[in-house]
Amino acid sequence: MLYAGQVPDASNLLQSLLEFKFANTNQYDLFHTNLLLASRCLAAYPTVRQRTLRKEIILRLFDILDKTEYSLMEQKIIETLIEIGGKDVNLSLIEIVSNEKARMSLRQTIISELGQVRERSIVPHLVSLLLKFPNNYLNISEKDVFLNLAQALADLKDRLAAPQLMDLLLDTFSYTFLNNFAREAIVEALGKLGDKSVALQLVPLLVDHSLDLSIREKIVNTLGQIGDGSVALQLVPLLIDHSLDLNIRENIVGTLGRIGDGAVALQLVPLLVDSSLDEKITITMTSTDDFVGYGLDDLNLRAAIAYILGRIGDTSIVSQLVPLFLNESLDLNVRGGIAHTLISLKERSLAKDFVKFLSEKKVETAFLGLIAYDLYLLEDKSVIPQLVSLLLDESNHHMNNYIMHTIEEIGDKSVVPQLISLFSAKYLNSFDFDSLVYALDKLGDRSVASQLFFLLADNSLSKMARSYVAIALAGFGYTSVIPQLVSFLLDESLDADERGKIAYALGRLGDKSVTPQLISCISNTKFFHYSPFCSAIFNVLPSLANDDETVKSLIEMLFNADQPGMRNVIFRSVWVICRQAGIRVLIENGNEGKKAILTRTLNYPDKVDE
Repeated sequence: MLYAGQVPDASNLLQSLLEFKFANTNQYDLFHTNLLLASRCLAAYPTVRQRTLRKEIILRLFDILDKTEYSLMEQKIIETLIEIGGKDVNLSLIEIVSNEKARMSLRQTIISELGQVRERSIVPHLVSLLLKFPNNYLNISEKDVFLNLAQALADLKDRLAAPQLMDLLLDTFSYTFLNNFAREAIVEALGKLGDKSVALQLVPLLVDHSLDLSIREKIVNTLGQIGDGSVALQLVPLLIDHSLDLNIRENIVGTLGRIGDGAVALQLVPLLVDSSLDEKITITMTSTDDFVGYGLDDLNLRAAIAYILGRIGDTSIVSQLVPLFLNESLDLNVRGGIAHTLISLKERSLAKDFVKFLSEKKVETAFLGLIAYDLYLLEDKSVIPQLVSLLLDESNHHMNNYIMHTIEEIGDKSVVPQLISLFSAKYLNSFDFDSLVYALDKLGDRSVASQLFFLLADNSLSKMARSYVAIALAGFGYTSVIPQLVSFLLDESLDADERGKIAYALGRLGDKSVTPQLISCISNTKFFHYSPFCSAIFNVLPSLANDDETVKSLIEMLFNADQPGMRNVIFRSVWVICRQAGIRVLIENGNEGKKAILTRTLNYPDKVDE
């Protein structure tokens, strides 16, 4: 590519790449190496006096794009076409998007890539396409394309589409040529676009009872996506309006949390003691980092309000919330929501009170989990002994992995021996063991290795427990556990997800000698039903293998796999290995089937970024 950009005319280089002849006509390049290299050269905008070459390269790319069955190849070709650019290329890509008969995955990938490259010249075409879709009575699959178009326009920072969609939405309320499904799609698209100019127009529609309830619910969610603080104050009165459908009011709670406007926090605090707001609603609550989530369908409205105050994040209300939390006559779930909010706002003075609240276990499990998970935000090591006591109590099993998260984040190594003793606990599940291994890995204390090796040899422990002991030792870099890891990997009585984690641990150790065992596992066709297990191995292999034999084995599996998803996983693994090792793969069609011919090359069509 550097050469192509330096020479006065790159025509000869491009021509030679395109005219590459295979040993026989039954061969083809699995990765289309020369074509992709020529395309990347063309994308560098070299001087090309033989103008037909550009057209030929582009035509060949579109031909492969139409025929390939591999999502990674689709992605690479689309990326290259967009880099080449030009009005003809962009219009051809948009034509594929507008073609309902084209593969859905292809249309979605094109839209996604167009949004990422910030190619402003395509905005009018995308807007035109977006506005055309609702008139076709969107079905489920077309709705996905429609919403991805909106997301692409949002990525391109477009300000043309939202007002036009808004006009279309308002018009549809007096005309019936669009169904509710299309209207809902328009509302969702407005959320994707995120244009605040339409937010104030949407709010009055919430109280228009002539509109279908599902549309009004979508409008509330869209307001949360748009995130315009100016509408938050208008939503609070609707929250306590009992004449409004409860589904809309419960959505308003979540939207206020997403908007996060501190101006409404002071208006929401008095609602925490309003018992008329004890109506049961459905809500999704998450930890402050959104890693842990709970869906509840019977939480009272004011407890939900207590929770979303933490999402709003206004510290000025702390002095009002503390006495409410300490008030034992207040609804327990409201106190649970307040506790999580105070932790989110980093109110450290009540750290031990929060742990005591956990130990009483009188509130919704969701609040217990979120409080246990987010306690690390207080950075208070004095609560560690209390947390360890909870961890060792079987009745608290539903909080185990969240308590371990807090311990690992606070970083107190003194509790490592007690954590190790948990491998012997009968009440831990795979999620708990996963958290335990992660905590040990993060605390990074290799001095406990002797204890772990002792547990590894203890046959009284369950296989699951010992497999996670081996994973923990692998995390400390002990290659001596490789035989045990391989043994667990081959043990079909273990869960597929657990074996996938074992494969990951082997990859992390980086010992290439295990590659044959990994290949042996996945070469057995019955394992293709265990996608988590197989996928883990295929993802690990590029970190271990760079030899021809492994590549040939994987290609054979590629041709034998009967599931498109598995073929894509295998193809990606082969692609990465070959790019790292400089291997070119030619496929020859013979009387006995397909055969892979491998050659070493220094030609890399693109960087290895998978």
